[in-house]
Amino acid sequence: MTYYIETIGVEEGERMPLAAYHLRRVSETLCGVPPFLSSEEQLRTLLRAARPDGVDAPLKMRIVYSLSGIADVTVTPYTYDIRRVRRLQLYRVPDSYRYDRKYLDRTLLDRIASSLPDRESVALLIRGDRVTDTTFTNICLRRAGRWETPDRPLLEGTRRRSLLESGEITSVPVTTDDLLGGRWSEISLINALNPLGRLILPVTAIRGPIIEGWS
Repeated sequence: MTYYIETIGVEEGERMPLAAYHLRRVSETLCGVPPFLSSEEQLRTLLRAARPDGVDAPLKMRIVYSLSGIADVTVTPYTYDIRRVRRLQLYRVPDSYRYDRKYLDRTLLDRIASSLPDRESVALLIRGDRVTDTTFTNICLRRAGRWETPDRPLLEGTRRRSLLESGEITSVPVTTDDLLGGRWSEISLINALNPLGRLILPVTAIRGPIIEGWS
């Protein structure tokens, strides 16, 4: 049985700004809308059942599911401050590596993340000659006042999709040479719990040499 996860950001008043995008990804993952994850009201019901007493937003709701149904739901305070990140270390993943669905099994990504020297460092991934994303976020790059995002991420995140559909960012090819050659000036890390702009670093924060992520 293959298991998948959805990690959903919850704000005040049980508000889940990206709920529709999470539900859409679930239906795409399972090739059809499942009866157990088909509406925002179902998400709120799961939240209420798993939410510890006295815990305030922002929250992270993590749902583990498969074709057979929901296997686990946890709700925890979201205390991670992405603004602590100071460095991005380049890692190359195998050309054959795929994480096009949000699988529960993240063995390679977790191994790369655990190899980092400190909590201020994040792995910026490369597949072939293309920059993709980090181990836990998509990325956006600023050029001439515009935000762009790699057109070949390992995983299309919900925040990335919402920003593309709203026209706030555009999708472009991002090669390693272009990135390190100064085509973009700044980088921002985004995911369901971190909006565009919460963390902005200069591209000079990206460090080489490229580490082979599977070695």
